[in-house]
Amino acid sequence: MSAFASLGLLPTKEQFTWLKIQFPNAKIHTIFDNGISGRVADCKVATWQIGKNARFSLADDHGEFYYNKKKHRIPVNIFSLSRFEKLSGIRSGVRTHKPKAPFETFYLSFINSD
Repeated sequence: MSAFASLGLLPTKEQFTWLKIQFPNAKIHTIFDNGISGRVADCKVATWQIGKNARFSLADDHGEFYYNKKKHRIPVNIFSLSRFEKLSGIRSGVRTHKPKAPFETFYLSFINSD
């Protein structure tokens, strides 16, 4: 059985928690854009998956996150769920899906496909 849920552009922990209760054995996949907002959304879902939370912000050309009483900085151009998990020590099991280069969004990918 497969189930898909759209959390929109600003997913919340409450939405995710409700879905997790409804589908306790689900494998979590994210399909957010490849911009910094989509990559941060991947990280938020990963923390919610393990019942935690993190705060994210932008400072100059770096993404900053606060997790487990520690602050980390990652250059925006290399910010990813993988790097976030390595720095934070999280292993969420969340799988991400991104549009193929050179497209930042799935919309741009769709309208430019032949």
